[in-house]
Amino acid sequence: MAMFFGSLKLMQIISSTIPILKIIIIIIIIIIIIIIKP
Repeated sequence: MAMFFGSLKLMQIISSTIPILKIIIIIIIIIIIIIIKP
């Protein structure tokens, strides 16, 4: 039972960090585009 709650907590952490990673990747892509454009 503790293992189940542990994996549930881990899934919660992963699902909450994925959007942050997506935002970081988008920001990096935008910066690269800005640098390359001129």
